[in-house]
Amino acid sequence: MKKIVIILLAALLAVSCGKPFFKSLEERRGSNGDVVMVQPDEAVRYENVYEYIKAKFPSISVTKDGGTSYLIRIRGVNTITGPLSPVLILDGMEVRDFDGVNTVDVEKIEIVKGPRAFSLGANGTNGAVVITTRKAR
Repeated sequence: MKKIVIILLAALLAVSCGKPFFKSLEERRGSNGDVVMVQPDEAVRYENVYEYIKAKFPSISVTKDGGTSYLIRIRGVNTITGPLSPVLILDGMEVRDFDGVNTVDVEKIEIVKGPRAFSLGANGTNGAVVITTRKAR
């Protein structure tokens, strides 16, 4: 019990002094996801963003669902009744799909897992795919 109180007091003191006691989620980013900077000359070879994600992130499952829509699975089947898709973020806004995104316009693709994904939307338990375009800068 004394250890817990001491740790909580140390954390409170560190926060009140302006210095974080624990690592922030940004500092732990390496364990919570992967980032790929997209090179325009390389992106031209891919038909769409989904094919690029499939090629650059081998641990991510990208499958075509019937016609033209794609399914992305970061963590496999996680929920029994809820949606299985990750949160899709394009230039800071949640979107339904990346169908209209040209691979040449993409600057960065980030696959987010773990605690940081929860802050990005309701389906955060399934991870998130964050795309930043060159136009958004």
